[in-house]
Amino acid sequence: MPPINDIWQEDFWGLSSLTDAVNILPYQPKMADQMGIFKKQGITTLTVSAEYKNGTVALVPNTARGAPGTPNSVEKRTGRAFSIMHLCLNDVVKADDVQGVRAFGQATATETVQGKVNEKMQSMKDKIAVTQEYHRLGALKGKLMDSDGTTTILDIHTEFGIAKPTQQFDFSSDSIDVRLQCMALKRTIQAALGEYSMGMVGVFCSDTWFDALIGHASVKDVFKYHPGAVTLAENLAYEVFDFAGCRFVNYRGNVSSQDFIEDDHAQAFPLGTNGLFGEYYGPADYNETVNTTGLQFYAKSERMAMDKGMTLEVQSNPLMLCHRPQALVDLTMITT
Repeated sequence: MPPINDIWQEDFWGLSSLTDAVNILPYQPKMADQMGIFKKQGITTLTVSAEYKNGTVALVPNTARGAPGTPNSVEKRTGRAFSIMHLCLNDVVKADDVQGVRAFGQATATETVQGKVNEKMQSMKDKIAVTQEYHRLGALKGKLMDSDGTTTILDIHTEFGIAKPTQQFDFSSDSIDVRLQCMALKRTIQAALGEYSMGMVGVFCSDTWFDALIGHASVKDVFKYHPGAVTLAENLAYEVFDFAGCRFVNYRGNVSSQDFIEDDHAQAFPLGTNGLFGEYYGPADYNETVNTTGLQFYAKSERMAMDKGMTLEVQSNPLMLCHRPQALVDLTMITT
């Protein structure tokens, strides 16, 4: 049990201890992460090298300096090196934050400090976690945007000169068969995947797009004499609705006035295709983590001047990529 004046003991505030703590803290679940669309992978570098060949963005193997390189193939291909992102937040735990801990009946000073640390780190981790989800949505669209919603970090279609597929769903008339439009969408995505198999088509929908879908006469008519009609009768706000081989998700995501899915839009992508989406994490910019395999989150601390507290830092170094950008379809709609 450390004394009250030893709450800044080194072991308690080390990189390993704080990183372990921040990695086990719960964070807000997000749909793209929950669905397991992206395969998480730690890397030891600050860039991800990729090439576009035969319609596929493939990673280039890392080789040691001076060692033989990867044999070149005869097909025409375009290579790029993408820098990982650096998401970093700072906060402080001051000595005054734990003043009087014994007066409040705490068992030890350390326990109270740990509670304050967890509170601060939870706040920072939540903000970084939701930014990671924002980047996942960007990768599903093929365009990673910065937090301002206007600055493009990476446009995978532009980088490799690929035209992004689009499709307009027509909800303007009750006589239109939405099921046929779903079939056309699946064919477009399957054609882009080539020999790769897929399961359902995933579609993240804005509120307006989702409401137009489930409210359309042809959709309701399919379930008219089916137990599934009960599903349509329920409140489906921010829920999942399976129809015609597509998994439509009323995606809930808006942070700092930035919509993850724009109004009147939806984003379609293949589900069940192994290795299609990569989520890469590089090492933190600390002496201890150079050339190590990256983790999803890191946490570290530093003493403040005159031992008045500790500065906390939580960071992540991610890059989200789709390896078949032409399989990402931007959906708009017509209602009148």
